[in-house]
Amino acid sequence: KKELKLGISYEGWKKRNGSKEAYVVENKLVWASFESSKKFKELGDASIAEVYNVDEIETRILNGDGALWIRQSLEEEGVHFQLDPFHRSQAIIRAIPDKKEAHKLIKILNVGKVEESFEYITNLMIKYT
Repeated sequence: KKELKLGISYEGWKKRNGSKEAYVVENKLVWASFESSKKFKELGDASIAEVYNVDEIETRILNGDGALWIRQSLEEEGVHFQLDPFHRSQAIIRAIPDKKEAHKLIKILNVGKVEESFEYITNLMIKYT
């Protein structure tokens, strides 16, 4: 039994024409493989290098489920990791005893209120420690 690994790279996003809420990514590249994580990373790096001068890429945001094979890329300069929205929510629900508080934090994060989320997390830390 092998795991299908899927990689997506894009430069950014913009609002979808005719939509107030929906966004579309710009210059998307996609690659997939049943190979080892090392081979998958090599495939991704090669796919990106076909289109971009990788020496000019200053920052990469690596979005994933937190698996070790994904986080291994963090050793590279300019690579930053973030949990994908599903796994971020899952981690919050597991970490906060009161599920109403957990869902409130998820809602704050989903609308991008970063400073408010820090304040909320600080208050939760005080409450639960």
